[in-house]
Amino acid sequence: MNESEAISQDSDVGFITAHPVWTIVIILGVILLIFLFIRFIFFLRRKRQKTVEVASLKKDLMIWSRLSSFVRGGRETDKAKLELNNKLVTIDSLFSDCATILKVNRRIYRQDLTWHLIVGEPQCGKSTLIEKSGLDYNPSFVEGKDKPPVKFYINSSEVVVDVSGKVFFDNWAGGSSAEWNYICSKIRKAHRTKPLESIIIAISAES
Repeated sequence: MNESEAISQDSDVGFITAHPVWTIVIILGVILLIFLFIRFIFFLRRKRQKTVEVASLKKDLMIWSRLSSFVRGGRETDKAKLELNNKLVTIDSLFSDCATILKVNRRIYRQDLTWHLIVGEPQCGKSTLIEKSGLDYNPSFVEGKDKPPVKFYINSSEVVVDVSGKVFFDNWAGGSSAEWNYICSKIRKAHRTKPLESIIIAISAES
């Protein structure tokens, strides 16, 4: 060991001896940085794995949907058309219920109510967000066993149109966007002057 190395070591020991608190702080800081870096690496790996799994699932669903449609043939096509027609009738009924509530309660609801649309993936908490907002929304529907394709929440100043996540993301599984397009056309007809004041996109914390 030469003289310069000995001096350097002595100065290091001297600093540690003179500043024990700062030495501990520096060591803990280095350990914390290493820990955070490792957590960040694991986070990136989990995020990448989840992205790959979602992409794979989407691809598998599309392939399965197309294969099953090809195998089932024309009879399934007729059945699908009938089911779609029933869904569109349900949407008509829900819009009609909303219009009736607005008409019957003219003294409560202004004529120039603003309309807002909220969309998001299934089970992301759209309805809960509205119901727990504290803005005194009155639902225009009665919650049943089957979730409706669209819900309306009304208060004295606005109407919030809550579209089912399944309807909004139907085309992800190679399905039809007919319900979504039909709801959009019904909104334009129901509120011609200014169909929507805003669009709210709800995103799950896990997405």
